[in-house]
Amino acid sequence: MKRTLTTMILAGALALSLPAAAQPDGQKRAQVRQRITEFAMQQITQQLALDAPTAQRFRQVAEKYEPQIAGLHREVGMAMKELKAQLAALKPDEAKLSQLADTIFNDRAKVQALEAQRTAENRRVLTPVQIAKLIVVWPKINHQIKVEIWQAVHGGQAPTAADDLE
Repeated sequence: MKRTLTTMILAGALALSLPAAAQPDGQKRAQVRQRITEFAMQQITQQLALDAPTAQRFRQVAEKYEPQIAGLHREVGMAMKELKAQLAALKPDEAKLSQLADTIFNDRAKVQALEAQRTAENRRVLTPVQIAKLIVVWPKINHQIKVEIWQAVHGGQAPTAADDLE
C-alpha cells in the first residue's frame, strides 16, 4: 500500500515536471496543486470506500474551503519568511516582529475556524465510519504528500527528522 502510494505520487510528480517546466510559475503551481488535490481525493475516495455521489459531495466541501485556507497559508508563509529575516538582522524591528506574530497567530486561528466548518460539513456528508477512517488516513496521506514535495524540491533527498515539512 505504502509503496503504491509513493509510486503514484512520484509518477504524478514526474509527469507534471516535464510539461510544467516550460510554463510560468503561477501556472505551474496551479497544476501542482491540482495534481496534489486529485491524488488526495483519489486516496480518500478509495480508502473511505466512497460511492460516486458521496465522493462528489466531499469534493464540493473541500473545494469550497480550499481557496480560503490556501490563501491564509500563503500569508502565514510570507509572514514567516519576513519574521525569519527580521530575526536574522543585527537589530530586529520589534514593532515589525509584533505585527508579524499577530498576523501569523490570527491567520492560523482563521485556518482552524475554516477547518472546523469544513469538518462540520464533512460530517453531514460522510457516515460515522467514514469520518473515523478519514481521521486515521488523512494524516498519513498528507505526510506522504509533504515528503514527496520535499524530495522533489531537494533533488530526491529524503527529509530527516530535523527537517520541517510544513
